[in-house]
Amino acid sequence: DTAECIQTLKRPRGEVIVTVFSTAQQNLALSTLQEGTAKLWNISTQTCIQTLKGHRAYITAATLSPDGSTILTASWDRSVKLWPLQAYRKTRKAAVNFTGHGNGVVSAEFSADMTKIATAASDGAAKIWNAETGE
Repeated sequence: DTAECIQTLKRPRGEVIVTVFSTAQQNLALSTLQEGTAKLWNISTQTCIQTLKGHRAYITAATLSPDGSTILTASWDRSVKLWPLQAYRKTRKAAVNFTGHGNGVVSAEFSADMTKIATAASDGAAKIWNAETGE
């Protein structure tokens, strides 16, 4: 079987779609630029609804929280960041920063109850963090 493309999201040259999210309210996509800026897109309207600034290097992973309220991003800059979605403003800074990896972070996930964050770096180190404090 061959999959059929039902929609193409047009974005500026050089941006890469990291992941696509689906919430109860809308379908979202997250694109990134090499310097660490991310853009949150409404797929239906193909408009950028939020720019996320804070990473200093390429974003390697992104995921939506189980309740759809927060985006979690990981970066080659050795950090992980939480971005709340409750108030769409055009440009946002991260609410919680997780730092402490010695190498670029390649994976980040929420626990099912959203109290912890699990991260993994390119050197094989894995860490568990308190989602509220970043410790």
